[in-house]
Amino acid sequence: MLQGTRTRFVIPVYQRNYDWKREQCERLFDDLEDVAKRERESHFFGSIVSQTDGDTKIIIDGQQRITTVYLLLAALLRQMRCGAIPIGMNDRLAEFIEDEYLIDRYARDDSKLKLKLVKGDQAALAKIMNLKQEEAGKLDEESNVTVNYAVRVACVAQNRATITDSGTKSACRGMHR
Repeated sequence: MLQGTRTRFVIPVYQRNYDWKREQCERLFDDLEDVAKRERESHFFGSIVSQTDGDTKIIIDGQQRITTVYLLLAALLRQMRCGAIPIGMNDRLAEFIEDEYLIDRYARDDSKLKLKLVKGDQAALAKIMNLKQEEAGKLDEESNVTVNYAVRVACVAQNRATITDSGTKSACRGMHR
């Protein structure tokens, strides 16, 4: 699903806003948790239809799943950075997740995120990822992006005992395919 450092995902303007509710996110989260617990190498999360333009994938179908996985990775990153998830011997796991899947630290501010959503959703995502320091802490509570991110943070915190360094790596490998 996710393909590494150089890959960017763009949701075209003609696609709908992110509108998954808690139930759809829970289903995907349960699948990911199962992949991590069983340390499986891969898992089928459904079809992703995209058009490739260099390192950019323009998403035709699958934007809800990709956005939800991105939000989960952002929640994992937040919980690792605040110490809620013990990362064991791999003290660079948070940095790996951020660089590999979430942010291009060398890009211009307006293109740092490796996921580009439709306009309103993109603004909510940028606030979550704290790209604009003046907006830090001022999340868009009406956005499904923000609502589901908050749910992911709570779920990650609740399940932190089952989230291990090897399980997180296994889930990342499964999403990478």
